[in-house]
This record gives sequence, structure tokens and C-alpha cells, in this order.
Amino acid sequence: MISFKVFFERDESLAIAARSSNSLSDFMKTLKGRSIKEILDSASFIRMYQMNKYGIGGREPDDEHAVSRFIDVLTGFINRGIKNARKERDDIWGDEFKAKHNYDEYKALDDARKVAMRKFFHSKRGVEYGSEEYNKLRDTLDAEKEEIIDKIDQTEFYQAWQKREKQIEQWVRDFHRTPLSDEDVAPDGSEEWKAVEQAWNAMQGSRADHQEEEPETIDV
Repeated sequence: MISFKVFFERDESLAIAARSSNSLSDFMKTLKGRSIKEILDSASFIRMYQMNKYGIGGREPDDEHAVSRFIDVLTGFINRGIKNARKERDDIWGDEFKAKHNYDEYKALDDARKVAMRKFFHSKRGVEYGSEEYNKLRDTLDAEKEEIIDKIDQTEFYQAWQKREKQIEQWVRDFHRTPLSDEDVAPDGSEEWKAVEQAWNAMQGSRADHQEEEPETIDV
């Protein structure tokens, strides 16, 4: 197992940049021009490395934990705009969207689909699994359910919902791939930013309290 230090120096990841920056402001400047996807991917690699090194639920040394914690909090700040996509999804189930796209038609059919599913589960009780009677019952109720689903797919609400989902998915892809600007990495007074400051200060305190260990050797 290579050391935490060697891994991050080779990876040139967020963690080594965080450790080597003189200030939080300097570190945030290193993020400019990178995409959110790059940062999220780097954070995922860090988590996987820590999991492989210490095991699921394992406790890493305090200084390494502080770095990992800072990276986790940082991704929350950098990715804070994703809340817009979550709101868009919530709005699909809001009164305005429902009223605009005839939700009542969709709900009536969806309720009928649930009734068909319950009918199957109740009807199969006492029927031998795999028997001719069981298979006939299953096929009849499956056909009924599929007919209802086909009707659901044609409703105005369902089609509007799926169209909005595709729009949101495209927005998220574009959002994550767009290079970060000065404004994106600047302090904004948000709760996410306050958490970044706290995690940064904790990381600096942990680094001051622990001397860096010698790298572990690798058996070859």
C-alpha cells in the first residue's frame, strides 16, 4: 500500500493542492477552469482510495480525515447549483405543472395500475406457483397492467414529465462540464461556503498537530 502522500502527489488531485496551498483563497483559484465533473471525479477517487486503504467504515488518521472531510465539503459548495435541478424536479409534482398538463388523467390511470398489481398479489394466494392456473392468472393480469401502462405513456402529464426530465438531465450534464469561473469559486456567504471555511481551518489545525509520516513501502 503506497502512502497517502505519494498517492496524491502522483494523482495531482485536489488533496495535494489543498495541502500545498498557503490559503483557502489560493486553493480556490486552482479550481478555476476545471469542470465540476473533474472535481467530483477526483473526490470519488479519494474516497475509493481511503476505503481500500482503511476498509469500509475504517478510521483514517486525523490529518488524512481532515483532508477528506474538506474535499467532501468543497464538492458541496462547488456543486451547489445542482439545487436548481432538484427544484425543477420538485416542480413537476407541484400544483402548477399538474394543472397545466392534466395530472388527473394520469393519476386515475396510475391508480388503476396499482389496483391491477394488488389484484395479482391477492389472487395468487393459495394458487400453486408455476401451475397452469397460476400462469394463466399471471398472464391475464400482466396484460391488463400493460394495457394501462400503455395508456399512461400517452397521457399529457406523463409526456410532459418525461420531456422535462430530459431537459433537466441535459442541463445537469452541461452544468457539470462547464469550466468554473472566478464567480463560481468566490466566497458567496452561503451555508456551503461557511462549511468550506470551517473544514479548511480544521484541516490546517490537523496538519499543524501531526508531523508527516514516512511513506509506507510497497512489496515488489
